[in-house]
Amino acid sequence: MQWNDFNYHIEDGECLADVQKRNIRALAKILKAYMDKNIVVATHGTALGTILNYYYPDFGFSRFMRMIDFMPYVVRLDFEDDKCLDMNEELVVKKEYKSK
Repeated sequence: MQWNDFNYHIEDGECLADVQKRNIRALAKILKAYMDKNIVVATHGTALGTILNYYYPDFGFSRFMRMIDFMPYVVRLDFEDDKCLDMNEELVVKKEYKSK
């Protein structure tokens, strides 16, 4: 339900819209502090999913579920200032033990 409605949340929970705002604010600070540098940011899947959705609105539930099948999942985002120019999957390691 959360991926269909970013404002939906369970009782005492956080909606994905709030998660996304917090993550984008943090990423903006990092991008500003390390402008013109190559950096690595590590995070958990939901945080990454909301960041990818911010820059690529077609990144929804099905792409999130695909992403969690590959951990670690390394994606490269190329930025100019605060604008995301490109996204590339750099490393996906398929989980062999996950049942479908």
